Amino acid sequence: MSINKLKISTLALSIFAVAGCGDSGNESKGYTDEQVASAVKCTNQAEGGLCENNIGGNTWGVIDNFYPDNCNSGIYCFDDGSEAPQNPGLTRFVEGTLIPVYYRDKIDPRFVATMDYIEGLVGYQMFERKGVVNIDISDPNNIDLSSLDTDWGFILSQGTSIGLMSGFCSQGTVSVAPYSYNITSHIVSATDYGIKYPAAKWGKDHKFTWVNLDSVTGANNGLITCSATAPQAVATHEFAHALGLNNHFSGFGFDGAWGKNAERVLKTMYSGQNPQGQPFDSLIVEN
Repeated sequence: MSINKLKISTLALSIFAVAGCGDSGNESKGYTDEQVASAVKCTNQAEGGLCENNIGGNTWGVIDNFYPDNCNSGIYCFDDGSEAPQNPGLTRFVEGTLIPVYYRDKIDPRFVATMDYIEGLVGYQMFERKGVVNIDISDPNNIDLSSLDTDWGFILSQGTSIGLMSGFCSQGTVSVAPYSYNITSHIVSATDYGIKYPAAKWGKDHKFTWVNLDSVTGANNGLITCSATAPQAVATHEFAHALGLNNHFSGFGFDGAWGKNAERVLKTMYSGQNPQGQPFDSLIVEN
């Protein structure tokens, strides 16, 4: 696939990261246990009827032969290069493997509160908080991350959401870079469906997911044309995208950015009773 075609394909996958990530409305009726299990499947694997398939395109792709850490045609690629499974299982980060997280330029209390909340919800530590780092983003397409002490993780960034799209001023996005529509794909273990790290893009060495909050008029060399500040619910919403809630459902992008349904879905997805690879029809649903 050519680079131009790749960018178009990735853009088609990425619209969900912008559209619908707001904080308006009230959550509709709470889900039953069966609906929670269904929402776990349709948000994690883009299958089922409860979710809006915001990602479009393919959930599963195949690793690029030229760049073994690239997953160019889907959200997930198996580390051994095998093709998409017929009956995929729960795909998530592995309990016990901490996700490195870096604050760009400053600690934002919304990120702190979100990580505290998520770890309290699942009942174990998920994040290795690496502290504040200074990253030059003057050229968002060529960012040097070699100073970081890991080659994968999350970068938490304030003021770098994409801005205006189709009349919607974005409060938050999850992407491969600041001011980007392109969502992060992941390299997944072929033996247990555990996410090993975010996939690289277009041959780049460093594999990071950017969690962006707030649009700022004039940012990105003057290209951002509106300002929007993300409330706490949107910060949690964007973190959940980064952890594998891919598509929106009631209480997660519909009827508000974050509600009880979203909480139960995330808690079920990361429950110790539901290890990565768990069949979706065998999920233990958490309250």
